[in-house]
Amino acid sequence: MHDDIRAGDLHAQTLVQHLTRHLGEPSALLAESMPDELRIDLVVFPPAEGRPFVTLATVGMSDLPMHVPSELADRARQELLIGVPADWPGLAGGVADVDGTLRDEAAYWPIRLVKGLARYPRRSSTWISWGHTVPSGASFHEGVPFSTALVGPPLGLPEAVMTVETAVGRVSYLAVLPITEAETALATSSGGGSDDLVERLAAAGVTIAVDPARASVV
Repeated sequence: MHDDIRAGDLHAQTLVQHLTRHLGEPSALLAESMPDELRIDLVVFPPAEGRPFVTLATVGMSDLPMHVPSELADRARQELLIGVPADWPGLAGGVADVDGTLRDEAAYWPIRLVKGLARYPRRSSTWISWGHTVPSGASFHEGVPFSTALVGPPLGLPEAVMTVETAVGRVSYLAVLPITEAETALATSSGGGSDDLVERLAAAGVTIAVDPARASVV
């Protein structure tokens, strides 16, 4: 299937081939219907052995470089990952119900989150990388205890998925990890708070799969 994803776009094909090498064959593509300066598609990967959740990966954020400091030029091109439980409405088993359940905001909010964050650096003339937090000011969805996105390692995925060399340079894949207010306070504290939080999340068995019922690790 991956040969049909962004056919003719060499950069996108390189990304999809990289993802397929480490995550297996994709099961669906959530293609951008009304792209703007950036076309942010989501490639869907079904659960697999050792990975009991659905993975969504952006393809398109790295089409344009972020506004990074000059000494961090190798971090200018970024893509994002997020996961949902295997039985997530509209994406159960990696099968996308784009004309049905996935239209419900209760099912769609992780998609809205990752796509919004993929556009954030371009729209705000900034950059995001490991350890950065992006607050929303409110819960991502009613009843969800998360209001901030932490950019960090793709917990539960192979480490090798994080970096791919392309014709335009290195592209990094990092995860969008929704966190609570208490976790945000730790992540934004001085002295390596975000790394401390990542360690706590990993120790608690948290993965990139969003879990609105999970307890705060702080």
